Formats: sequence, C-alpha cells, structure tokens
Amino acid sequence: MAESVLTVIFQQASEFLAQEGHLARGAFFLPAPEPLPEPLAELVLRIESPADAVVELRVRVVQISPTHIALAVLELEAARASLAPLFQAARSTPSGDGATWVFWGRPESAAGPSPEASEDLFDALPEETPDAEPTQADEKLLYDQIKAMSSPEKMQLALHGDRTARFLLLKDVSKGVQTFLLQNPRITIDEIRYIAGYRQANPDVLVTIAGHRDWGQNQGVLAALVRNPKTPTMTAVKLLDKVAPTELRRLAKSAEVPRAVQAAARKRVTE
Repeated sequence: MAESVLTVIFQQASEFLAQEGHLARGAFFLPAPEPLPEPLAELVLRIESPADAVVELRVRVVQISPTHIALAVLELEAARASLAPLFQAARSTPSGDGATWVFWGRPESAAGPSPEASEDLFDALPEETPDAEPTQADEKLLYDQIKAMSSPEKMQLALHGDRTARFLLLKDVSKGVQTFLLQNPRITIDEIRYIAGYRQANPDVLVTIAGHRDWGQNQGVLAALVRNPKTPTMTAVKLLDKVAPTELRRLAKSAEVPRAVQAAARKRVTE
C-alpha cells in the first residue's frame, strides 16, 4: 500500500515560525486538509518552508477538528535537527503574503511526472477569453477532465489554467484548491471580486484576499468581503475602516449582512 503523504507549503515566514513553538511540544498544528485523516494514522509530512527548502517527517495524527489537525512527530530529535536551519533562515526572510497550503500527496514537480505531460495538459485547455463568462461548451470540455484529476493535478491547473478552468475549480468540492487560484498570474480583479462574495469560499482564501496590498484596497472587493458571511467576523469588521462612506451607510441599514458587521457599520456611521 502506498504511504500517505501530506504536504504543507508555508508562504509566510510568520506562519512557518509559529510551528517552532508547536515543535517544542513535539507536534505540528496545521489547517485541516480535505479529506480529514484517520485518527492515529501514521503518514509522511512534507514541509516546504518560505525559502522553498523541503523536509519530510514521519508523524501520527493525534487531534482532528473541522478546521485544524495536530500531528505528533515520531522522530522528534531528528526532526528538530532538520528543521532548525529552516527556522533560522525564515527569521531573515521577508514576511510576504499568501495562504498556508495543506493537501494530500506531493506537488507534481516533486511527484515526478514529466514536464511534457504537464505542458500537454495545459495546451489542451481552451484559449483564454478575457472578461467573458465560460460557455457551456467550455465547461463540458473541462468538467470530466477535472473530475478525474488528483488533488495535485487540480492545484497545478488552478495555478496555470484559463478562465474557464478557474471558474470550474472555484466550485470544486476540495476548498483547498481555491488557495491556488489566487496564485494564477492571469486571474482578474473581476474574478477576485466574485470569489470575495462567493458563499462557498474557503475562509482562509477570503482572509488572503483581504490582506492583499491591491485587492484589499478595491472597493468592490471590500464590499463583497464584508457582506460575505464566510469572511471571518474579525476580518470583516476590520475592513470597514477601508469601506467608502456611502457603502458603510448601506451596510448599516442592510439586513442581508452578518449582524456583527451591520452593528459595527452602524457604530462607525454614528461616530
């Protein structure tokens, strides 16, 4: 039986360094992957640091919640020795932005498929049609392909696919794929605005959008985020400081926004 591999990719040095405290207690504490692992299962944890260094450790699942899992490191001293230089390097790494990605398997580049195979996959996709909604023909062409893909293949498609692929992957049952859509260099501000208001969006994705230096300043994106009940309350309330006064007044009167956001908007309007 093939050994289970769980990959975690840290884009922010601060998120990676936070694991140093958990490791001192013999564990890693990570966002929950989809699907959740079995309790007490042993697996390989593949860790990619913000500096792109990779370490693989043997771990055991010791705690599971809908949002996070705890993994006990089986060879603790060896793990600490392997990770020490990565933590040291992270202390001098720029903070950066982006989500922490957790998914089953290794990335395609690490798993070993040929570059030619990846190129063939993306060459077969429809040409990009800027600012156009995907047609039914486009969706039919890709739907069966995406259903048959592994999680790493979907993530690679999210990184490189065209607008139709991005639209379909946003609605994929694996919400972890959404984090990779944000890294696609061809994603448009209209798509970001759509994701910001999407009621099935991964909350971590919404937090990433809110913290982006450009997207987090766009009034359309801000309005979508604060109205979306999937946006964490603390994030949504904090964003009200950036919302235009006219939109703030609308939020204060609207019964269709989360109550905490409406109450915070009312308070700002009356101050």
